[in-house]
Amino acid sequence: MKYIISILLLTAAAWAEGHLFSNAPVPSTELLNVDPEPCNSECQKKLTATGQFLSLGARAYAQSSEALFYKNLFSHNLYRTEPKIALLLPTKVIGRYSIFVTNAVTAYMLASGQNFDIQTFDSGDESEASLEAAMKAIITEGFSYCIAPVTQEGAERLVRLNTSLNLYIPTIHRDSIEGDHYLVTFGGIDYKKQIDRLKSLIAGELFVFDESGAVSQGITEYAIKDTDLPITQLTIKNQIVKYDAIFGSIPMDANSSVLLNTQPVKTSLLLSQFTYNDLNLSTVLSTQINFNPMLLSLTQAGDIEKLYIANSITTKNAKIEEYNNMLHNDIVFNWINYSTSILTNIISDAIGGDFSGYSKVFRRKIDQRQIDYDVDIYRAGGKRFFKYTP
Repeated sequence: MKYIISILLLTAAAWAEGHLFSNAPVPSTELLNVDPEPCNSECQKKLTATGQFLSLGARAYAQSSEALFYKNLFSHNLYRTEPKIALLLPTKVIGRYSIFVTNAVTAYMLASGQNFDIQTFDSGDESEASLEAAMKAIITEGFSYCIAPVTQEGAERLVRLNTSLNLYIPTIHRDSIEGDHYLVTFGGIDYKKQIDRLKSLIAGELFVFDESGAVSQGITEYAIKDTDLPITQLTIKNQIVKYDAIFGSIPMDANSSVLLNTQPVKTSLLLSQFTYNDLNLSTVLSTQINFNPMLLSLTQAGDIEKLYIANSITTKNAKIEEYNNMLHNDIVFNWINYSTSILTNIISDAIGGDFSGYSKVFRRKIDQRQIDYDVDIYRAGGKRFFKYTP
């Protein structure tokens, strides 16, 4: 099933005179190579360095995936002045995030003051057949730009499909997908970069609490890789946890650090247990996963006294936040909404002719087809998060 969200300016006169929309195919513009000379790697580098992307796309796309990316950017629906963006939503898999992402894209476009056309295509699940069918429908409708908030599994299948779509995946980091994907841009949080920032705060032995999910286990893998520190990993698999057994069997003390790769509810329970068991830990660390106001409402001041959280939602825009609030959406703490907003800005600029890959609104750039995030460390107190300055 496909839902459509369209905000277009239609004149009343067109209806009054009984004009009908034509069934003719949507027009498009193609780049033609009119230069008889071949364009080798040196030629491609020169065209890229001098910003001659039209020539690059026309002359070199058959030999260069990078050139194919620029050819696709320029070759579809160049007559349009308003952004036309498709959303590929596997609603059975990502649930309410379908609404969040749709609202984030809509809020950005409303804040920009542009006319725009957004259509959502529900693939249902993330099977290869479902994703391929949705992508064919998107192309048939004349879209060149598609935002797809999929899981790791869905992203792996999408990048294997041969398509002319320019795909933007706000949920997955490029490093988690193997190979080069010149038509796919990623927006996932860089947990490895966050862990690298947090490592400077580790003192003594490190105890890592995580869950069995892929994200949690992935963060733990980053934490334990390339470190000489003694590490103890504890994976909490069940909802009912015997904390007495845990804390009675591990030697945590004032020289220990803890990394919590758990969701806010479970994190709050662990923090309260640290307090209850009089564990005067050196530091308690976490990544973006716990940069969430829910954590503040579930904990006491003493529970979060030693807590340090890595955060990459570092650039705010009051106007876009306001429009998100109007749609009951959050881009201050919800990083998927935040990354979706950045990618929407990048797409909007590209449709307008700016292919720099730099988001002026959020002051973030695309590097190697991935949003390049900053990382700041935050403390918690007084029911708020505040930036930590060593």
